[in-house]
Amino acid sequence: MLYRIAASRLTLHLITICILVGAAGILTDQVEFLLANYQLDFIPGEVELEANIAILIAAFGVFLERLGWLSEWAVAMGMEAFASDALNRDAHDVGNALILIAIFMEAVNLLVLALDTWGLASPGMKFVEVGLLFAANVFAMIVSGLFGLRALRS
Repeated sequence: MLYRIAASRLTLHLITICILVGAAGILTDQVEFLLANYQLDFIPGEVELEANIAILIAAFGVFLERLGWLSEWAVAMGMEAFASDALNRDAHDVGNALILIAIFMEAVNLLVLALDTWGLASPGMKFVEVGLLFAANVFAMIVSGLFGLRALRS
């Protein structure tokens, strides 16, 4: 039953939409931060939000990377294959890209946290960090959105 739910097109589309909405919410928070708080030294809430979105993006990447395996299980359980081989290949590539984006986001977070712990951080560096993470979120949204459109068309 779990594989039937995981291997349905509806699940794929709902998860994609949730990822896009969640990333859009984080982007909104980042824009507010960049516009209003550029002089602040450290915003722990921002780092926590980034950690959450990085985990979500990585988990979605793993799900997409394993979509072909789910499709094979669906066929083995007597269901129709819900994804074509081309869509499975695209999902694999997009999944790997999202995992790499999430690793980049976490690496930037950890670097800035380490520098802050050692007293080497500055308000300008925090601004650069949020800017880099904003760009990573935008890229993850574009990659996820394009995949979602391809999945809808197939």
